[in-house]
Amino acid sequence: MFTYEASAHGLQEQLSASATVNLSSQQPPQRVRLLDITKLRVKKRVYPVYPKGLREQHVQGFVVMDVTIDRRGKVIDVKLISGNAELGHAAMVAAKQCEYQPYLVDKQPVEVIIQTQVTFTLSGG
Repeated sequence: MFTYEASAHGLQEQLSASATVNLSSQQPPQRVRLLDITKLRVKKRVYPVYPKGLREQHVQGFVVMDVTIDRRGKVIDVKLISGNAELGHAAMVAAKQCEYQPYLVDKQPVEVIIQTQVTFTLSGG
């Protein structure tokens, strides 16, 4: 889960996860759903821009997205699962620009799907 808090001092980020990937087959899979996102190494992180109109209206909330990362570590697909559509759009634009180290299973790079939550909150400042 990623949490972004907008304030006069910029964005703050928190990261947490609590599951693991279990793989029991002989051949590495072509794609895995990674539950423990701390196993991904970020090469390039892009933070979402809080939509101005929603900021002015004091709209806060969170969005949940499925993000697919290819074998090279590039984001190839982002799907909004739930949340405000405008906040979701901002989060998806940022997520599409992120890059990761390739995720390896049995020393072979595989495609990865993660589910992530982005929280948009306003604080005084």
